[in-house]
Amino acid sequence: MKTTVKFFLLNIMICLMLIEMAAQPVAIGTTTYDLQTNSSSRNVIRVYPDGKVSAAWIGSFDLATAYADRGTFYNSFNGVSWGPTPIGKEETVRSGFGELLTVGSKEVIISHSGDSRLQIFKNASIGSSTFIETAGSDQIIGYWPNTFCPEGTDDIYVVNPNESNPTAINFSRSMDGGNSWTVLNAPLPFLNAAEGIRLAANSTQIAVFGNDVYVLYGMHASDLVLLHSPMKGNPGTWTKQTLMDFPINNFNGALGQSTDYDGDGDFDTILTHDGYLNMILTDDGVLHFWIGVMRLLDDKPDVEGYNYFPLTSGIWYWNSITETMQIIDPIFDSNNDDGLNDPFAGIGKNRHMYGTVGFTSMVAGAYDELKNRLYTVFAMPIEYSDYFGDPTIPEASSFRDFFGIYSDDNGITWSDPVPLTSTALSFGENAYPMAFPKIVNDKMHIVWEYDNVPGSTFYETSDPPHTNTIKYQAFSPSDFGDTTPVCDIITPPTGLFASPIGTTTVGLHWDAVPLAEKYQVQYNDILTPAIKLKKKSFVNAVNLTGLTPGTTYAWKVKTICPGGLMSPFSPAASFTTLLREGSLAVESIIFPNPTNGVFAIASEGLPNSTATITVINVLGDVIFERNYATANSELEATIDLSSQAAGLYFIQIVSGNVKDTGNLIIE
Repeated sequence: MKTTVKFFLLNIMICLMLIEMAAQPVAIGTTTYDLQTNSSSRNVIRVYPDGKVSAAWIGSFDLATAYADRGTFYNSFNGVSWGPTPIGKEETVRSGFGELLTVGSKEVIISHSGDSRLQIFKNASIGSSTFIETAGSDQIIGYWPNTFCPEGTDDIYVVNPNESNPTAINFSRSMDGGNSWTVLNAPLPFLNAAEGIRLAANSTQIAVFGNDVYVLYGMHASDLVLLHSPMKGNPGTWTKQTLMDFPINNFNGALGQSTDYDGDGDFDTILTHDGYLNMILTDDGVLHFWIGVMRLLDDKPDVEGYNYFPLTSGIWYWNSITETMQIIDPIFDSNNDDGLNDPFAGIGKNRHMYGTVGFTSMVAGAYDELKNRLYTVFAMPIEYSDYFGDPTIPEASSFRDFFGIYSDDNGITWSDPVPLTSTALSFGENAYPMAFPKIVNDKMHIVWEYDNVPGSTFYETSDPPHTNTIKYQAFSPSDFGDTTPVCDIITPPTGLFASPIGTTTVGLHWDAVPLAEKYQVQYNDILTPAIKLKKKSFVNAVNLTGLTPGTTYAWKVKTICPGGLMSPFSPAASFTTLLREGSLAVESIIFPNPTNGVFAIASEGLPNSTATITVINVLGDVIFERNYATANSELEATIDLSSQAAGLYFIQIVSGNVKDTGNLIIE
């Protein structure tokens, strides 16, 4: 039987291993379907305060372009390890573009089927890989859902295009976890051709704060629009705010269209966005969103189509405090061996692997409520990373890495970009980063697609279906270049000792932890371990009173950091109160320690002709007790406890009115 202390030490080891694991990307699954989104970020990762993580992605094992087995693949981290690689989808029919929500104490997957219906599947508990279809499944019509569930509720909000060639964006709301729909397939106003809006797949984001529902819509060749309802999205309650006005209504590069929108005979290059948007909502109800910068040009009205500029860098950022669109430009020269000081000189000629995506795009954002900090991750091609070793070859495609920036002033200023992945130069492509929108345990949690070929099969004919890896990683502030010291919630306090020790009082001390807000001490009589007492201190010491004379106590301490984050408890230490003030203590040696169970005790300074040795386990049970004769105030004894379980034990040597104590570890 393993002891409590053994479990504690094991948990500490596991925590340290998990911290090391979190610092590295973890492969959690695979897919041959390599289009994780058509444009905007999707909700596919859930992170919980207890360390659990759940993730979903569009999965398939099919190497044919039909992807007959396509659906939502799911995996979860139970606090110790990820589950096995999923062997199939959670839905019962071919599905796609599923999102993952936490709804009460369960998780819900919402995806679209091939017959223009949304599938709703729910598991029994967080982390369970068995999902059952709900009564409200197949009632929402359309494709490409974007979803939201306010924390602690069973409310589900869904927006989605009504068909594969959309004519409307529909809104639906459930108040019972997707079993039924209070609002069902209600077309959103302002998002239609009559308003000059061109509709497309995966071009929405939704967020809910109280009764306020926000829907952001942005297709790269159309207006960027924010809708708001103060009444939970009920029809007739929506208003529109145009954040970026595309100057040509219903533009698609059709014959006769051009970007000479002012009619002066010059074909204008239009500064717009690329449609890869991500919106998050903070706990105070503030909206933040990011979207890649893009430029478009149609200078040939007699030719169908238009041009975009894939070497356009920059990220549009907006929040509901300033309500101002601003451009963050995190571009830098990733390789200046050519001496050109040109960040684009080494980029491969083939630049259309993901459709109309900007140079710094595929943005994922998260917010740290404790630090009031915004984190942003984006993908960027890396110079001279193509397979050919020559970016001037027409087929040369550059690989992408992720970079991170952060802002401590609500997006007014941003840190310099730092690499979060560094695989592009070794032919590893990182794409479609999707983040949990809140910083949990001081980390930004991201799921993404990793590939050995740049681009998607759907845009790149030289990229046939093959196996891609889905990766997860939790990035710390230091990964983003923040070198500010932080309060340690990983390592427990060290240097525990007790002094002075009286009959009913003791002073406990430990090494100070930088930036600690306070500490919590837990102690108990080793004979009654179930009765635990606690005391807090704002310094690295505390005085205990009201103790029992001649009694051995076990104690430990943990750090409480700003924001209430706590470290694990330290390993237990012990002290023994005096039988009477001024009494002398016995001096004893226990060896070997740790031991296989057979050990010796040598004591000096014993006042009586006999001494009692008692061994107690961490549960408070006396597992050994024997009287020994002393000679010249000394005692030597050999004890065999090899039949006892491995773990920590407490030893007492009592002779007359003095007592000595020690700890023994059996391996």
